[in-house]
Amino acid sequence: MFSVTDSEHDSGTSRNKKKEESEKGEAEQDISRSMGCHVPASSSVFSLKEVFSSTAFFYVKIVFISCCLALFLKLFVIDAFVIPSESMENLLLPGDYILVNKLSYSFATPVTLPFRKSPIPSIRLITWATPSRNDVVVFYLPDHVDIPDAFHEEFFIKRVIGLPGEQIEIQDKVVRCNGVEIPASPKALFVDNPEIPGKADRKIFPHGTPWNKDNYGPILIPYSGLVVRQGDPRLSYYITAIEQENGSDAYINAFGELVLADHIVGEYCFKENYYFVLGDNRDNSYDSRFWGFLPEQNIIGKAVITYFSMDEDGHPRAERILRIPE
Repeated sequence: MFSVTDSEHDSGTSRNKKKEESEKGEAEQDISRSMGCHVPASSSVFSLKEVFSSTAFFYVKIVFISCCLALFLKLFVIDAFVIPSESMENLLLPGDYILVNKLSYSFATPVTLPFRKSPIPSIRLITWATPSRNDVVVFYLPDHVDIPDAFHEEFFIKRVIGLPGEQIEIQDKVVRCNGVEIPASPKALFVDNPEIPGKADRKIFPHGTPWNKDNYGPILIPYSGLVVRQGDPRLSYYITAIEQENGSDAYINAFGELVLADHIVGEYCFKENYYFVLGDNRDNSYDSRFWGFLPEQNIIGKAVITYFSMDEDGHPRAERILRIPE
């Protein structure tokens, strides 16, 4: 009879444990293969958890979130514009960089898309305020306006002078709304002598009137709910605004009837509010005197601050930085 010593017993136990661990490992690999999974060696490949928790991925997330936030702010909240012309001298000079608050009056869909300069139709989703007289606003021109070759900008900046429903008139450069004189801005610039009343300028809106840039009107600014009827002498003033609202051709026939989309219309009720805007440089500004009424929906926002400025030689103008255009 043979007896088993303690050392032999320990050795047998160790071999059994190794065999069990080997069989367990093989069983786990069989299960993984049956599920279509590949189990890599942990020492050579990072797990997804390790990748997403790495420092590099953390910074990628920060950059991505920052870009999304910046894009949202630019499209919906605040945007930067550069002044290209002298039309707002002496308030704003060419080379001034301004910030425009897009939430001054409403929350609207974007007027531009990334990497696209031309404006696209914008829809006001929520409105909580309307432009006031003397607000300095950035806008895009109505569709019917042909931009002269001398102007290369897609967006314009002017001062709101006339409000919806007001009758505006200019006499020897003096602006009156509903018969009340509207003082010019302290920054306004007048260079030329007043033109002679009754000396027609064919570039002035509306065409066919005996008006010029210094003697203009009177003309009623259209507003939402205004009704114009056949025989109204003001009807011809509003043809372009009616076309803008409806996206259809409009004209007055030989009988004085309004024809809209090839149909005779007895009367027309305006759907939108409009504004009359002027440049502070009254003798060198392409404004409502030349192209008509500004639809409220075309207004992008209010200019809030000049955050940088450079002269024509590229030198910073420190004295103009952080100015509020009022």
